[in-house]
Amino acid sequence: MFKGDEMNKFNGIIPAIITPFKSDGSLYIAGLKNELEYLYACGFKNLFICGSYGSFPLMNINERKTVCALCVEFCKEHNMKTIVQIGLTYPIDSMELAKHAEFMGADAISSVVPYYYSGSVYNDDTYIRYFETLINCVSIDVHYYNNTKTTNFNVSPNLLKKLMNIGLKGIKDGGSNTERILEILNIADENVDGSFDYYPSSTNSLLLGFLLGAKSCISGVSLSAPLEILEIYNLLKIGEIDKAIHIYKKVMNIRSLLNKNGARASAAYEVLKSKGVDVGTCRSPWKALNKTETHQLVKNLSDLEIAYEDAFLIDIHKQTSNVVVLDFDGVIHKNTKGYYNGTIYDEPVDGTREALEELAKKYKLVILTCKASRYRPLINGKTGKELIWNWLDKYDLSKYICEVTDKKPRALFYIDDKNLVFTTWHEVLNEINNKLEQN
Repeated sequence: MFKGDEMNKFNGIIPAIITPFKSDGSLYIAGLKNELEYLYACGFKNLFICGSYGSFPLMNINERKTVCALCVEFCKEHNMKTIVQIGLTYPIDSMELAKHAEFMGADAISSVVPYYYSGSVYNDDTYIRYFETLINCVSIDVHYYNNTKTTNFNVSPNLLKKLMNIGLKGIKDGGSNTERILEILNIADENVDGSFDYYPSSTNSLLLGFLLGAKSCISGVSLSAPLEILEIYNLLKIGEIDKAIHIYKKVMNIRSLLNKNGARASAAYEVLKSKGVDVGTCRSPWKALNKTETHQLVKNLSDLEIAYEDAFLIDIHKQTSNVVVLDFDGVIHKNTKGYYNGTIYDEPVDGTREALEELAKKYKLVILTCKASRYRPLINGKTGKELIWNWLDKYDLSKYICEVTDKKPRALFYIDDKNLVFTTWHEVLNEINNKLEQN
């Protein structure tokens, strides 16, 4: 499959990124960097920026420039390609955003039609003039973002051909039925140099699009289930269609779960945070999931056996030589009453601060504990992970810890109060028996 990929600039899965915000509604730059690092660590090679998932209608032009600049700079440093969505209601602002994206080094720009009047006053001639002006104001590729639901306009095959004739180089299309996908693919094949980029714009049409000949797909769900969606593409590349279909069914179940409490993009913030990727929150009037909704969503995703690997662990696997893993109870937290009532009630083990301070000078410190399991019930409305971070903050220890997880990462050393060092099975069994006799 995927013959002729070299003719397309963008191939494979393209995540539609969310834009992180702080609780006060301002841009959360650190959160955006966290998201980019995570997607790079997952293995993505292309990003779609400031689309519907990216809350573009909720940002002013300067905020969109800020997001564009940071994303494009990161992607250039990491050999990733970028498509920046620049559409607005006001075409002059769109032209300004297009020029800015080109100046920053974006690989392509994409645009919805100027909306609001798109379902009434505007017509095909309006859009031809708009895209002709857009194409003439930049030298990078210009793509059309066909979002019928939000613009109340659906590009016809005839209009698409006209736009291609004036220099349009790609389309992100919301149509997901077989007839529509084949129709757009046939039009794309008519392009003189064969370099027209067509990508279905929904996870819903991911499998069908690839099977019918599309070379890429833009997916918002890939933020929440990156490894599954990448695996679908990789399986299709080697012709393992049955296996790809099996995973695709799981992905569609994940998509349905993300829909349960409103917009899928709103759910993506909470899923990413539950994986250890701090992306802040959504911007009003979008509604963020509450703790109960988030806890239930994460549990349901886990029940689907989603590849739920913490973002930190994806990267940490490459850094074994400078990672030290620490147990929490009995090593950092005294835990003199055992589980007790599920809270973290005790003081730090004597010498903890000094030891962590010394280790943190040379190593990345990771706490490995079952308290961080997403299956663990909420205690006083908080997850185990939240309780641990709050306790670490209370004793000013969080600055030494890189991550808290229930997944065992590769490491140079593992420090555990119940640990046995394996040499031979004979010696281990003897040591266990000796310890049992002592107790």
